[in-house]
Amino acid sequence: MEKPKIAILSETIIGYGSPQVPTFATALAEHYGVKPVVYGPFHEIGPKRELYPLIDIQIISLKTPAWKPLGRAEYMIKLADKLNKLQPEIIVAFCTYTLPALKRLKYKPKKIIYYSLETLSNYQQREVFLNRNLANLFDVVIYPEFNRAALDGGKCLLLNRPVVMMYNSVHRKACADSVLPAGQRNGRIIHPGSIAYEVTFAGYFLDERSSRYPLDIYGIVYGEELKKAVADMTGNVRYLGIVDEKTLAEVRRDYSWGIVTWNPDTENGRLAAPNKLFDYISSGVPIIAAPHPQAVELIKKYGCGLVMPDWSYESFLWTIEEALKISKSEHYKQYVDGCIRALKEEVSWDDQFGKFLAIFEGDSVQPPS
Repeated sequence: MEKPKIAILSETIIGYGSPQVPTFATALAEHYGVKPVVYGPFHEIGPKRELYPLIDIQIISLKTPAWKPLGRAEYMIKLADKLNKLQPEIIVAFCTYTLPALKRLKYKPKKIIYYSLETLSNYQQREVFLNRNLANLFDVVIYPEFNRAALDGGKCLLLNRPVVMMYNSVHRKACADSVLPAGQRNGRIIHPGSIAYEVTFAGYFLDERSSRYPLDIYGIVYGEELKKAVADMTGNVRYLGIVDEKTLAEVRRDYSWGIVTWNPDTENGRLAAPNKLFDYISSGVPIIAAPHPQAVELIKKYGCGLVMPDWSYESFLWTIEEALKISKSEHYKQYVDGCIRALKEEVSWDDQFGKFLAIFEGDSVQPPS
């Protein structure tokens, strides 16, 4: 396929969340020598266009916020209109959220890629039937985690489609060259991302017993009550606000450890496929992870972190104490080296996009790997 028109359907703010969207779009731009159009819904925080010069980010204005049902419906209608006018040969639909736009297409694209970043547990049952209804349109389905591919692929009758499992890593192998030496870290622990009581255990950071640990929190705080509690934190725990991906990458490399934990009460939480896990690895920052399957697999394989025995607060504190002891010892360098080895051998973006191309442009249908 030569010089195809490409459209990317996103539900997030480009430059602040789901870095797979601009990274995948940029990779397609480089591969095909074109400038893909990336559509996104309006948000008060505008996209970071300057970070992604190879893609054309177009924001669709909405009367209702995109996260509300009416806002989603409005976005899908306007998005379909854009697609029908542009008629791109390749469409990449991110998440089940964007799939309704495909129902309104008045032409047949040459290729449709479904990038299933989230589990279906985030959606109502009718969305499963939407996936099933569109299944035969998908030329490739991408999942970020093996168990998600098996569960959601089975629910949505997608396992007969070409499937690829791509880690949520957007970092090139070359990042290993800029990892800060183990002996030059700041001795602190970082936790970036959304901050909420139930989903990301905000209470763990607010607990008075945590105040003696060197914890730094970045990201959006949800709820007025939690915002006040975070503002009133004392001791060694610090909230350092919201930063874009470029700034976060710059500060992350200084940290000694990074935390990965979600509430496992949903499939999306238990089977987490977190960006931050791979962000840490790319920066050579060893991981403190709850026992999410993907984190456990990579930490055991490469020795790039510690796994909490369970999701309890006591387990959280115990693992932090172990990590701080290690960071003051001669063994800490082994954990940093484990991160570098993981990036060079398996989890880089180079390897992930290569897996996609092998299926997208290859002749064989492969199972999740």
